[in-house]
Amino acid sequence: MDLMVRRKKALFATSLATVLRRGGYLAFVSAALPYRREKTAFRLIDETLATLGRREWLTDASLTAAKRTLLRRGEEVRWSAAGRASRLGEARWNEGNTLAAFEHTARIQAVTRADVAAAFDKYIAHGRPFRVYIRPRHVPLLVNMFGWLYPL
Repeated sequence: MDLMVRRKKALFATSLATVLRRGGYLAFVSAALPYRREKTAFRLIDETLATLGRREWLTDASLTAAKRTLLRRGEEVRWSAAGRASRLGEARWNEGNTLAAFEHTARIQAVTRADVAAAFDKYIAHGRPFRVYIRPRHVPLLVNMFGWLYPL
């Protein structure tokens, strides 16, 4: 949101998280107009990560809201047979224990701000980044010449 809404440096920005049994990934993705250089695109993401590193977003209110959102999603899964089966399968695959599916609510409620800060430090602040830059095949002449006007 910082990169796209507040700073207006990207057309699209999001984060993607995938948890697997033997690892996973957390990806920060941004899309900009094709005239943006690779070095500039990565610098903008690094600046956004530095902003996140100040942890102004980590408040009691934001933690409570995040827990509420996760618990609401869990309730949707809880009342359907397919959702319950999916939760059981994910617990078995990711944690090796089917019973972990029944502890979902208690585990979310137990998360503290210190836990979130420690996870941020471990996986984001001190994680090993893997960078990918996708170049467009063809950039229209007008976008090359006047694309810089878009943020205005």
